Amino acid sequence: MTLSAMHIATPLTGTRYDTVLRQALALVRAGDYRARRITLKGAPGVFADRTAVITPHRDSSGAFDADDLAAQLYALAHGIPSDTATYTDGYFVSRGRMHSARAEPYEIDWQ
Repeated sequence: MTLSAMHIATPLTGTRYDTVLRQALALVRAGDYRARRITLKGAPGVFADRTAVITPHRDSSGAFDADDLAAQLYALAHGIPSDTATYTDGYFVSRGRMHSARAEPYEIDWQ
């Protein structure tokens, strides 16, 4: 089976968490709920590029969980993946420590 370009989400690449998060949020708010590859470019001599597949999720009422997406990207940016692979409501545990991320400060006027 061959996938068409319509089925493959365009990857996002950037050097800043906030810029890439704004781009990802805008795509989902525009109706593109596909998982996509995200690459945060590293700083030479400091840390390498970090790449992961980020997947938009919906909450129990069916609404987009923007904080979940922010937490996935936060985990990627800081090299702290969730121990349970969940980021519901922006909360996750990595290496036994609780972390959280919020999307609201990064939302572009989407309403």
